Amino acid sequence: MVRYRELRTIAQLEKEFPYQVEIVVPPGGLGRRLDEIESWLAANVQREDFARWGRRRDGKDVAVWGFRTATLQTIFLRHPSLLKLPPLP
Repeated sequence: MVRYRELRTIAQLEKEFPYQVEIVVPPGGLGRRLDEIESWLAANVQREDFARWGRRRDGKDVAVWGFRTATLQTIFLRHPSLLKLPPLP
């Protein structure tokens, strides 16, 4: 029996979802913003059209949302919760 059959590597995710948005996770986490973002995604984007994963960059945690199309990425970038976050350095 194979466990975690549906887990994909970061390389697979980056290939499948080439349009990405990266957000540095603040020391206290994203908190309610993460809930707002995920709720918005669930209501507005088909589940198969995006993915979320994380990575470390320069000693910081980074949340990554990947999209199948540039249009979805652009719409996501206009989300009010994202506009409140500081950009990546």
